[in-house]
Amino acid sequence: MIRREEVTVKNGAQARIVPLTRKAKKALSAPEVPVDEFPFRIGRECRIRFKRRQIIFDERRTGTMAPNNDLYLINVGKSLQISREHLQIEKCGSDSYQVVDRGSACGTIVDGCAVGGKDRSGTHPLKHGSTVTLGDASSPFTFRFELS
Repeated sequence: MIRREEVTVKNGAQARIVPLTRKAKKALSAPEVPVDEFPFRIGRECRIRFKRRQIIFDERRTGTMAPNNDLYLINVGKSLQISREHLQIEKCGSDSYQVVDRGSACGTIVDGCAVGGKDRSGTHPLKHGSTVTLGDASSPFTFRFELS
Protein backbone atom coordinates (compact mmCIF):
# COMPACT_ATOMS: atom_id res chain seq x y z
CA MET A 1 0.00 0.00 0.00
CA ILE A 2 1.31 3.46 -0.91
CA ARG A 3 1.51 5.79 2.05
CA ARG A 4 -0.12 9.17 1.40
CA GLU A 5 0.99 12.30 3.19
CA GLU A 6 -0.06 15.92 3.20
CA VAL A 7 2.08 18.56 1.52
CA THR A 8 4.60 20.10 3.86
CA VAL A 9 7.15 22.28 2.17
CA LYS A 10 9.40 25.03 3.48
CA ASN A 11 7.71 28.26 4.58
CA GLY A 12 4.25 26.68 4.26
CA ALA A 13 4.48 26.60 0.45
CA GLN A 14 1.84 24.81 -1.57
CA ALA A 15 2.32 22.73 -4.71
CA ARG A 16 -0.04 23.02 -7.68
CA ILE A 17 -0.34 22.32 -11.39
CA VAL A 18 -1.38 25.02 -13.83
CA PRO A 19 -2.54 24.37 -17.42
CA LEU A 20 -0.44 26.12 -20.11
CA THR A 21 -2.29 25.22 -23.29
CA ARG A 22 -5.91 25.60 -24.40
CA LYS A 23 -6.50 21.84 -24.46
CA ALA A 24 -4.86 21.47 -21.03
CA LYS A 25 -7.24 24.11 -19.66
CA LYS A 26 -10.20 22.30 -21.18
CA ALA A 27 -8.99 18.92 -19.84
CA LEU A 28 -8.52 20.36 -16.36
CA SER A 29 -11.68 22.52 -16.20
CA ALA A 30 -10.03 24.73 -13.54
CA PRO A 31 -7.41 27.51 -13.54
CA GLU A 32 -5.14 25.38 -11.31
CA VAL A 33 -5.25 22.29 -9.12
CA PRO A 34 -3.59 22.03 -5.71
CA VAL A 35 -1.32 19.04 -5.23
CA ASP A 36 -2.15 18.33 -1.62
CA GLU A 37 -1.34 14.64 -1.13
CA PHE A 38 1.54 12.47 -2.26
CA PRO A 39 1.79 10.52 -4.38
CA PHE A 40 -0.57 12.66 -6.49
CA ARG A 41 -1.85 10.49 -9.35
CA ILE A 42 -3.09 11.83 -12.69
CA GLY A 43 -4.84 9.95 -15.48
CA ARG A 44 -7.48 10.08 -18.20
CA GLU A 45 -11.17 10.13 -17.47
CA CYS A 46 -12.46 7.03 -19.22
CA ARG A 47 -16.08 7.10 -18.10
CA ILE A 48 -17.42 9.42 -20.79
CA ARG A 49 -19.74 8.96 -23.72
CA PHE A 50 -21.37 11.18 -26.28
CA LYS A 51 -25.06 11.93 -26.67
CA ARG A 52 -26.08 14.41 -29.38
CA ARG A 53 -22.49 15.70 -29.53
CA GLN A 54 -22.48 16.42 -25.79
CA ILE A 55 -20.02 14.76 -23.40
CA ILE A 56 -21.84 12.70 -20.77
CA PHE A 57 -19.96 11.56 -17.66
CA ASP A 58 -21.00 8.17 -16.32
CA GLU A 59 -21.01 7.54 -12.60
CA ARG A 60 -17.72 6.60 -10.96
CA ARG A 61 -17.26 3.46 -9.00
CA THR A 62 -18.78 3.59 -5.58
CA GLY A 63 -18.18 1.48 -2.55
CA THR A 64 -14.89 0.44 -1.00
CA MET A 65 -12.64 0.64 -4.08
CA ALA A 66 -10.33 3.65 -4.06
CA PRO A 67 -10.05 5.69 -7.27
CA ASN A 68 -7.02 5.10 -9.50
CA ASN A 69 -6.24 8.83 -9.69
CA ASP A 70 -6.45 12.01 -7.66
CA LEU A 71 -7.00 14.04 -10.82
CA TYR A 72 -8.90 12.86 -13.90
CA LEU A 73 -8.23 14.74 -17.16
CA ILE A 74 -10.55 14.72 -20.16
CA ASN A 75 -8.90 13.57 -23.42
CA VAL A 76 -11.45 13.12 -26.18
CA GLY A 77 -10.77 12.79 -29.88
CA LYS A 78 -9.08 10.42 -32.27
CA SER A 79 -5.62 10.69 -30.69
CA LEU A 80 -5.45 9.70 -27.03
CA GLN A 81 -2.33 11.14 -25.38
CA ILE A 82 -3.30 10.62 -21.74
CA SER A 83 -3.35 7.09 -20.30
CA ARG A 84 -5.90 6.06 -17.68
CA GLU A 85 -3.08 5.81 -15.12
CA HIS A 86 -0.57 8.22 -16.61
CA LEU A 87 1.76 9.72 -13.99
CA GLN A 88 2.20 10.58 -10.38
CA ILE A 89 3.96 13.40 -8.56
CA GLU A 90 6.01 12.26 -5.59
CA LYS A 91 7.62 14.21 -2.80
CA CYS A 92 11.22 13.19 -2.12
CA GLY A 93 12.50 14.50 1.18
CA SER A 94 11.56 17.87 2.59
CA ASP A 95 11.74 20.03 -0.53
CA SER A 96 12.21 17.98 -3.69
CA TYR A 97 9.71 16.39 -6.07
CA GLN A 98 9.67 14.02 -9.00
CA VAL A 99 7.35 12.84 -11.77
CA VAL A 100 6.92 9.10 -12.14
CA ASP A 101 5.44 7.91 -15.43
CA ARG A 102 3.15 5.01 -14.47
CA GLY A 103 3.82 3.00 -17.62
CA SER A 104 1.79 5.21 -19.94
CA ALA A 105 1.51 4.42 -23.65
CA CYS A 106 2.69 7.83 -24.96
CA GLY A 107 5.01 8.83 -22.11
CA THR A 108 5.57 12.13 -20.36
CA ILE A 109 7.86 15.04 -21.18
CA VAL A 110 9.33 16.99 -18.25
CA ASP A 111 11.33 20.12 -19.09
CA GLY A 112 11.99 18.73 -22.57
CA CYS A 113 13.13 15.26 -21.37
CA ALA A 114 11.11 12.19 -22.37
CA VAL A 115 10.11 9.99 -19.43
CA GLY A 116 8.51 6.57 -19.78
CA GLY A 117 6.23 5.70 -22.68
CA LYS A 118 5.53 2.51 -24.61
CA ASP A 119 4.19 1.01 -21.36
CA ARG A 120 7.52 1.62 -19.52
CA SER A 121 7.80 3.74 -16.42
CA GLY A 122 10.44 6.35 -15.66
CA THR A 123 11.21 9.23 -13.31
CA HIS A 124 12.39 12.83 -13.63
CA PRO A 125 12.97 15.55 -11.01
CA LEU A 126 10.47 18.42 -10.72
CA LYS A 127 11.23 21.96 -9.65
CA HIS A 128 9.23 25.17 -9.42
CA GLY A 129 8.31 26.13 -12.99
CA SER A 130 8.88 22.68 -14.53
CA THR A 131 6.75 22.00 -17.60
CA VAL A 132 5.04 18.63 -17.80
CA THR A 133 3.45 17.33 -21.01
CA LEU A 134 1.26 14.25 -20.79
CA GLY A 135 1.88 12.33 -24.00
CA ASP A 136 4.42 12.64 -26.79
CA ALA A 137 5.91 15.79 -28.35
CA SER A 138 2.71 16.42 -30.36
CA SER A 139 0.50 16.40 -27.26
CA PRO A 140 -1.46 19.57 -26.44
CA PHE A 141 -1.65 18.69 -22.72
CA THR A 142 1.09 20.81 -21.12
CA PHE A 143 1.09 21.97 -17.51
CA ARG A 144 3.44 23.84 -15.17
CA PHE A 145 4.38 22.60 -11.69
CA GLU A 146 4.49 25.47 -9.21
CA LEU A 147 5.42 25.98 -5.59
CA SER A 148 4.31 29.09 -3.73
